[in-house]
Amino acid sequence: MTGIIFLVIYGTLCGFHVHVLIQLHREHKQLSTRKNHTQCYFYRAELESENAWIEKIAGYRSSRKQALMDLVFGVGGLATLFVGIELFNLLLTRH
Repeated sequence: MTGIIFLVIYGTLCGFHVHVLIQLHREHKQLSTRKNHTQCYFYRAELESENAWIEKIAGYRSSRKQALMDLVFGVGGLATLFVGIELFNLLLTRH
């Protein structure tokens, strides 16, 4: 029973950490591709201010959605950790 609980809880935690590492890798790849195009973007934003404003708003919305997802996964990971600790405490105090 303890082994099953251990596998479920720490499997969930490992899955959470894998998700975070994958997100960090994606962010790193996006940042490195955007790094080269930053000057071009700002030049275009100055020329087409109205279109740039619309693109900026769309970027903020998508980044806000991503931040909310990351927050939910973070809180879920912490909740799983604390539940796992409590379950192990209950199992160890019973036996």
